[in-house]
Amino acid sequence: MNKRFRTGVLILIPVILLALLSQISLAQPEETHAWENRLVGFYLVRETMNSGPTSIGDPKAGWEEKGSSSVHANGLTFSIPDMILKAKTDEQGELYFPNLEGRRFFLAKEYYNPGNLEEFAYRLYSGLESEGLHMEVTDLGTNHTVSGTLYYTAPLNDPAWTEDNQIWAAYQVWQEPDGTVYLEDGGNSYGGTLDCSMTKTVTYQEARNGQATEENTLDLTINFRYISRLEQVTVEQFTADNQPVTSRTITAQEVLNGLSELSISLESNAAYTLICEHYADGTMQRTLLEREDAPVSHTCWAAEESGLTIPLFLTLEP
Repeated sequence: MNKRFRTGVLILIPVILLALLSQISLAQPEETHAWENRLVGFYLVRETMNSGPTSIGDPKAGWEEKGSSSVHANGLTFSIPDMILKAKTDEQGELYFPNLEGRRFFLAKEYYNPGNLEEFAYRLYSGLESEGLHMEVTDLGTNHTVSGTLYYTAPLNDPAWTEDNQIWAAYQVWQEPDGTVYLEDGGNSYGGTLDCSMTKTVTYQEARNGQATEENTLDLTINFRYISRLEQVTVEQFTADNQPVTSRTITAQEVLNGLSELSISLESNAAYTLICEHYADGTMQRTLLEREDAPVSHTCWAAEESGLTIPLFLTLEP
């Protein structure tokens, strides 16, 4: 089942590359694509070396044929279909990819009116921890920069899984001029654990009446971070002289049951709040947030059975 998270409104021919990583960053050279079909991000799916997702490219799972690629082997040439999975829109207006569990991280160009391609906004779809989209307007065009962190942990009840045999597949997400967003059936794969990063820079031109008018750049960075399984979160308020005022505990199960956002009102004599995240390996992460005139937020990540995480957005209201 796909999980869709809160997003911010701002505004290869398939090749499998396996690289064993540990505390390193993979940087890929800049690519240039025409606007007719541009890369907008990735959809992250976790596999293992001995078991991948069976729905990739399967028409029964909603995949469609879009052209073909030639493959040369043993002096022979074969033609294989290129399969894509079009995004669907849910009741909240969110784009998602059906029948494939993963995490979104792509920047879509959305039109206010499908018949008018001149009025649009950029929307970041993200199942990762991200500070949002940063835009810089230059004489040539607009630079879009976005980075996110994917928190994950070991799946439950999977004796075949180890830190060394897992693979993250970064399936490429593309968008057509009419706004259609789709996933292609190949991309880069990154194997091994624990912490690694991938970057991608794409430059594309937008044209009117056949003439290039601006050159835009999209810089994407994705960080993979292994964490232990969250058990509970304790939110404690303290006075200026460190006396406890109030305390509240949220279990990971509450988050998995659907608790995605929680607003907590600060007591009148509370000077700061201590958020303690308790993990299954016995570790604890503490975050101290001082009282502000405006609301202060913090995000915790609870792991599903698969090991993929979902967020709990905590907001402290003054």
